[in-house]
Amino acid sequence: MNINNLLQLNIIVAFFFPLVMAFLKQDGWSQRVNSILSAIVAAIAAVVTTAADGNLSFAHWGESFVLIFTVAVAAYHGLWKPSGVEPAIQTATSVVRGG
Repeated sequence: MNINNLLQLNIIVAFFFPLVMAFLKQDGWSQRVNSILSAIVAAIAAVVTTAADGNLSFAHWGESFVLIFTVAVAAYHGLWKPSGVEPAIQTATSVVRGG
């Protein structure tokens, strides 16, 4: 896989990342816990995409992590949160209810 394919793969993963996180995050958990969970899952996603590229170096992983996390935050605030999709998924799939 070349660098353009890795970038495209990271962007695709990042675009849908907030929807995946909506299933994992819980309403009753603090914002800090949900943020840490997002960073951990983004790091795992970066490992997967760089491994798929065949060049699992720290530099490539770091670049993938930053790209995935940045695009995911933009997609969340620009599309998924305002549309109501992400909050609806999170609320519907939360085992722990906010109080």
